[in-house]
Amino acid sequence: MHWNTTRNAGMASLVAISAWSGFSADVNADAQDVLAHGRPVVANDGATDFTGHVVDLYVVLDHPDDRILAFASMIDVNLGTNYYQSSTGAGWLPSNDRSEQTEARTYADSFVTIGGTANSGATPVQPSFNQTELDPGFGGNGAAGPEYMGGWYVPGSELTQGTAQEQPGIGGQLAVMVGRFAIEGDEYFSMAETPVLVVWVDGENGSVNGTQIDVREYIIDDCNQNGIDDANDLFYGFDVDGNGDGILDGCLPTDLDGNGTVDGADLAMFLARWGTDDQSADFNNDGLIDGLDLALLLAAWSIDRDEPGGG
Repeated sequence: MHWNTTRNAGMASLVAISAWSGFSADVNADAQDVLAHGRPVVANDGATDFTGHVVDLYVVLDHPDDRILAFASMIDVNLGTNYYQSSTGAGWLPSNDRSEQTEARTYADSFVTIGGTANSGATPVQPSFNQTELDPGFGGNGAAGPEYMGGWYVPGSELTQGTAQEQPGIGGQLAVMVGRFAIEGDEYFSMAETPVLVVWVDGENGSVNGTQIDVREYIIDDCNQNGIDDANDLFYGFDVDGNGDGILDGCLPTDLDGNGTVDGADLAMFLARWGTDDQSADFNNDGLIDGLDLALLLAAWSIDRDEPGGG
């Protein structure tokens, strides 16, 4: 179900749409995706340092005049988590007025927003005060985290703070930043698969639309195909780079038997797949298992991924 109106998405409308469950994603919708960009962060917070994992959320749009009105009906996959709040900027509504600015407040403090600052780096700063408001289901500005079906919004469709802009944090895609979630400590966490209702103004005709989207992990490199960015794999110890060549040990596709060495056993397994459509032996991903793939296997011959200096 899509919904469409020509007026604002204020409090009464959000309360009503939050109860709807019949939304379905539309591949032709302006709201294309919701991406979570996660990374480890170390930042000073005055007396103590913050060390933990930080995840930024973005709604990807397809027109520079599209504007986000609400990020509603969120069911956080980490429901019940106590997210980090900076001692100089506690609270979920943007409050970075720069009077007590610290690194942790600027780069690690958890907050929600409709629209943020697209600076030149991959880590955007927390925006200054804007007109984002929490819907009643969020749990309040001092909540540990968004409660079940919580959300946030701008109080009127005429406000422009949620207009799409190029976001360096997700490779320059046209998007709106809608929040940051941080957990202190040495553990990785993800926001992926969190369902949310996105409400936006169509920049071409001015109509208001909504659709449900599940959050996806924004991945730069994932050569071992485990759904986690390689940089996070390495930092959190999910995979290693034993020989220091800049490639995770789990990323050697020609090691078909997974013993850490490309040798005769792998060649035998490869030849058994010759002429088939077994993707495990299609090393160049061209849909064919042929001489080009054999050349890649032979080029990696005797690389021992378990020995430092190998390769």
